[in-house]
Amino acid sequence: MTSNEVPHTLAIGKGITIWGDTTKLQKFLPNALPDAAAGPSEVQVTVPPTTVSRYPGDPAPYARKTYIRRVLNAVRAKFAATPGRAFTVEVEVEGSDPTTYDATQFTFVGAFVDLHAAFVADAAVDLILRSPDGSPYEITAVV
Repeated sequence: MTSNEVPHTLAIGKGITIWGDTTKLQKFLPNALPDAAAGPSEVQVTVPPTTVSRYPGDPAPYARKTYIRRVLNAVRAKFAATPGRAFTVEVEVEGSDPTTYDATQFTFVGAFVDLHAAFVADAAVDLILRSPDGSPYEITAVV
């Protein structure tokens, strides 16, 4: 898995969330947009006043005033364990003999029937959707 993998919540079904690379997912589902909260954001933290010793036993510690610190609330850099169950999208490689498929794997949280409905409603290319148990579902592109 790559560090580009972010959650994508789909409007179809009952709260399906697909975890994967946005550019790869949009090849198959062009209307899948990443969650707004998926990226890093800046947070302000107020640091209370305190005294600071220069070394243990310092006879004259100095006072530090209250100040505001800006920190980056970053997302996970590595997605070694993305949530949910894995599914695969296979697309036929044009001009291959014998027929060859290019497979891309994602993970999802929710019901597979809702995931299937999302692909049926918005598939950009003809593809085979493989469920977590490996069952194939042929889906034609929406024209």
